[in-house]
Amino acid sequence: MKVFLEINKEVIELSAVKEELSYLISNIEGNVNYGDEMVARVEEVFLDKENK
Repeated sequence: MKVFLEINKEVIELSAVKEELSYLISNIEGNVNYGDEMVARVEEVFLDKENK
Protein backbone atom coordinates (compact mmCIF):
# COMPACT_ATOMS: atom_id res chain seq x y z
CA MET A 1 0.00 0.00 0.00
CA LYS A 2 1.36 3.42 -0.89
CA VAL A 3 1.45 6.20 1.71
CA PHE A 4 1.01 9.86 0.86
CA LEU A 5 1.40 13.09 2.79
CA GLU A 6 -0.60 16.17 1.88
CA ILE A 7 0.61 19.59 3.01
CA ASN A 8 -0.95 22.79 1.69
CA LYS A 9 -2.60 20.89 -1.16
CA GLU A 10 0.75 19.40 -2.24
CA VAL A 11 0.79 15.60 -2.22
CA ILE A 12 4.03 13.72 -1.66
CA GLU A 13 4.45 9.96 -1.82
CA LEU A 14 6.39 8.60 1.15
CA SER A 15 7.99 5.81 -0.83
CA ALA A 16 10.35 4.59 1.91
CA VAL A 17 7.99 4.92 4.88
CA LYS A 18 7.75 1.14 5.45
CA GLU A 19 11.51 0.67 5.55
CA GLU A 20 12.06 3.76 7.71
CA LEU A 21 9.33 2.77 10.17
CA SER A 22 10.68 -0.79 10.37
CA TYR A 23 14.15 0.55 11.13
CA LEU A 24 12.82 2.91 13.80
CA ILE A 25 10.73 0.18 15.47
CA SER A 26 13.67 -2.23 15.55
CA ASN A 27 15.84 0.49 17.05
CA ILE A 28 13.29 1.28 19.79
CA GLU A 29 12.48 -2.35 20.68
CA GLY A 30 14.03 -3.10 24.08
CA ASN A 31 16.05 0.15 24.02
CA VAL A 32 15.37 1.89 27.34
CA ASN A 33 17.22 4.98 26.11
CA TYR A 34 13.85 5.96 24.63
CA GLY A 35 12.19 5.61 28.04
CA ASP A 36 10.25 2.69 29.41
CA GLU A 37 6.85 4.09 28.46
CA MET A 38 7.75 4.71 24.81
CA VAL A 39 9.39 1.29 24.46
CA ALA A 40 6.33 -0.36 26.01
CA ARG A 41 3.89 1.46 23.71
CA VAL A 42 5.93 0.79 20.54
CA GLU A 43 6.21 -2.89 21.43
CA GLU A 44 2.50 -3.09 22.24
CA VAL A 45 1.27 -1.27 19.14
CA PHE A 46 3.72 -2.42 16.48
CA LEU A 47 5.09 -5.71 17.81
CA ASP A 48 1.93 -7.09 19.43
CA LYS A 49 3.71 -7.51 22.80
CA GLU A 50 1.87 -7.14 26.08
CA ASN A 51 3.62 -4.98 28.64
CA LYS A 52 2.41 -5.13 32.20
